[in-house]
Amino acid sequence: MSEILGLVALSHSPFATLLPPDGPEQPGGRFLAEAARLSRTVAQLAPDAVVVIGPDHFHANFYDAMPPFLIGVEHAVGFGDFGSRPGPLPVAGELAWSAYDGLTRAGFDLSLSYSLTVDHGLVQSYEMVCGGTDIPMVPPIPVSAAALPTERPARARS
Repeated sequence: MSEILGLVALSHSPFATLLPPDGPEQPGGRFLAEAARLSRTVAQLAPDAVVVIGPDHFHANFYDAMPPFLIGVEHAVGFGDFGSRPGPLPVAGELAWSAYDGLTRAGFDLSLSYSLTVDHGLVQSYEMVCGGTDIPMVPPIPVSAAALPTERPARARS
């Protein structure tokens, strides 16, 4: 049985890490300081796995298949754009399948990916919050944000 230890919410900001500010008073400095604080909080919680939810910028999907919600259940690979980590990402596959089962029983229509490629919109937040460690993740859950069909805001919040 899984236990939720905490919730961390962090947007991505590709240029904050690609072109970091010189100091905390510069644009983006406060964002990076708060991201570091969140990373310390996650380290204190010492989770066995994390769930990452974020946007899809046409790297996981394109117009040939554009689901509003998608969950990876086996493998995830970082695209490596905007200075984010390229290559294989650590996956908590058993937990991903459990999340998929629970979410579909709750009425969410999720698409599955057995081999998901994700971009900076998910990987950057994962890296910043997990402090460069390899905490396994439920392969990222991209939410269609760049093309139709996008999910209704009320549904995305539920």
